[in-house]
Amino acid sequence: RNKVCEFAHTEYKIDEARKKYSSDDIDDQIDFIEEVSGILARIKNDAQRELYIVRVAEGLKIKPESLRAGVADIALKIGEERFISYMEKLGLGSKLPFELGSGRSQVIGKNSEMNYKMLADSGYGQGEVLSTPLQLATMFCAFANNGDIPTPYITDSLFQTVGVEYSCVQKTTPSAWIPNAISSNVVNRIVPMLEGVMDPDKNGTGRSLRVTDYTIAGKTGTAEFDTAKNRAISWFIGYREGVDSVDEERLVLVMLDVPYMDPYTSLKFNIARELLKADVIIDPNAQPTDEPNQ
Repeated sequence: RNKVCEFAHTEYKIDEARKKYSSDDIDDQIDFIEEVSGILARIKNDAQRELYIVRVAEGLKIKPESLRAGVADIALKIGEERFISYMEKLGLGSKLPFELGSGRSQVIGKNSEMNYKMLADSGYGQGEVLSTPLQLATMFCAFANNGDIPTPYITDSLFQTVGVEYSCVQKTTPSAWIPNAISSNVVNRIVPMLEGVMDPDKNGTGRSLRVTDYTIAGKTGTAEFDTAKNRAISWFIGYREGVDSVDEERLVLVMLDVPYMDPYTSLKFNIARELLKADVIIDPNAQPTDEPNQ
């Protein structure tokens, strides 16, 4: 029996862990992250690291996939300078080029100073990390574009009538806002994970989407903003994989401010499913039938 994987019997006791994990005291939370991260750092075998995370989660009575200590551990190891530099490489902190304008994203507030707690929280997308839904969707497109983050646009082309001629005077050419934001090697490793999120056989968190017409690569999430945990932003983002034509390409992002409970947190799947499933083309010349609409 590997003692380092036995959370209740390591140098970090479970009762103490529960207190620090749920504490409102930032120092206690930092202690929790640092001690768990320190143990994780000493486990060299990947399977043992995963087992340890599961045991910690069981001790804290939370889902293993919800345990943020592992991701916090990575952010702390990377360090402030490298972490912020990489986030900026992905466009966070920059204003998204867009015809209608949009809010500026950020990694950390202008008047804030990075500390261990904020760095750990930022590793899993909290802390003071901010992004508009549009920028999040644009960044996620990188997985479908071999690592390039595209420039979003609404207007495909402008036409002008001169006499009897109706001519195109401006055509938008698709371009990359941030070329090679994510390396192809990383894309090839992450996309199968995103497909796994949607796989019922793997008990993925997106399994309720149930789109059978296409392979979907996606991610689910919940952002708590109510200290009482009564409400949350329940979200889903995903895109069609391996489509045959440009017309079939589609990415969907759904974000809902809902009560933090089922069935409300599952509504995002109902919306996304209708947008990601195959389009039904209705022939306007088809003869009406007595059969009910499907």
